[in-house]
Amino acid sequence: MNKSLVLKKKIYLFFFLVFSFVLFLYLSYSLITAERGIISYNKIKNKNILYKNELLLLNNINNELEDKISRLSTPTLDLDYLDQQVRLKTGFVEKDELVVILDK
Repeated sequence: MNKSLVLKKKIYLFFFLVFSFVLFLYLSYSLITAERGIISYNKIKNKNILYKNELLLLNNINNELEDKISRLSTPTLDLDYLDQQVRLKTGFVEKDELVVILDK
């Protein structure tokens, strides 16, 4: 009877170790590949960096457009900027100016 108790304890210990090992493997696998795992975290982190860079670019473009709008709005009209834009958009030239066209 003593030998059977020892054998029974060894079997329980063996199954406990196997169960613990399988549980450890499962938790390790889920930590790495699950929906909230390390791989998903890195993908989301990289997307976040890309979106932040895109947001900075769009904010810069927005600031430039707001500057153009403020320079061309009625209360703060910048006449030099208005003249520059008219010349660029329409090709307007004053009477006493000389136009030089360079072919590329």
